[in-house]
Amino acid sequence: MSTRSPLDTRRTPSFRPAAVLSLFYFAGFFMLFGMLLVFPELMRVLESTPPGPEQQKAAEELVHAVFRPRLPFAVALAIAATAAGIWFKALPGLRF
Repeated sequence: MSTRSPLDTRRTPSFRPAAVLSLFYFAGFFMLFGMLLVFPELMRVLESTPPGPEQQKAAEELVHAVFRPRLPFAVALAIAATAAGIWFKALPGLRF
């Protein structure tokens, strides 16, 4: 007679951190699209201003001024990219 209980023969479910991975993918896509939306204007400022503290201050002000109105676009694109990646099973760790 076996000393194992019927509960031991069942397979325990594996840990699948889908929610955490989804948040990480969203954050990564948000950073990517945010940088892509600000990059052209930032390059113009960096090319036209001589290096130094003035250039850094001008770049910081530009990023704040330019990114604020484009924030909803970056969020929408990040949500769409994350959803598409999950739907088409293209994101590692989220392939069910």
